[in-house]
Amino acid sequence: MATPPYRLYGAVTPNVGKVTALLEEIGASYDLVMIDVAGGEQHQPPFAAINPNAKVPVLEDREAGGLRLAESGAILLYLAEKHGAMLPADPVKRAVAYQWLMFQMSGIGPMLGQLRHFRMVALAGNDHALARYGDEAVRLFTVLNNQLQGQDFVADTLTIADFALYPWFHFIDIYRAQGIDFGLDPVRFPAIAQWQERCRTRPSMAKGMAVLEARLEEAIAALRQAGRWSDAPA
Repeated sequence: MATPPYRLYGAVTPNVGKVTALLEEIGASYDLVMIDVAGGEQHQPPFAAINPNAKVPVLEDREAGGLRLAESGAILLYLAEKHGAMLPADPVKRAVAYQWLMFQMSGIGPMLGQLRHFRMVALAGNDHALARYGDEAVRLFTVLNNQLQGQDFVADTLTIADFALYPWFHFIDIYRAQGIDFGLDPVRFPAIAQWQERCRTRPSMAKGMAVLEARLEEAIAALRQAGRWSDAPA
């Protein structure tokens, strides 16, 4: 069997899901190397040599001399440009896709990541943090819901912006199943709910999420052991 062109270092996280979904969309084969982030493997010398910032995902491209690229947004841009996929040819439409990619990178990801931490890990004395990040999450949901009114995807056509955003909403559903509320009410945000369904039923996104969900119970168990997952809602 031929060696896959890509190796992806990852964990069961939305940021890794962005990359697995896009790799599935472009039909690229890849090895998935799971990093035990709950156990701190990302801080150990072998992985630190791969990414000194100690974060997943990292994509290794064997076709590019073993290039190792970190930061999920940069990885999406690299794959889209290399494969000529999921970015509009028109420069104006492409700029709009970049805008919503950055919306995810600067807003949805960091703010929901903080909200997840205070709802699932730091459960005591965090009323101010819950209010701060909870309110910001709802504000960001409102912005996205307004953008999706009357169109199927965030930049009109399907782009890497959707691949960046959708895994976060997929994981919100996973957290909701564990009793963790992020304030994403489908009645209040119907355009998001409809967009989620379009993404959920796209084979590449479904497969990209399934690759990680196959490791979900193992990941939750590791987080529980490390004291970074609570089964009780905050």
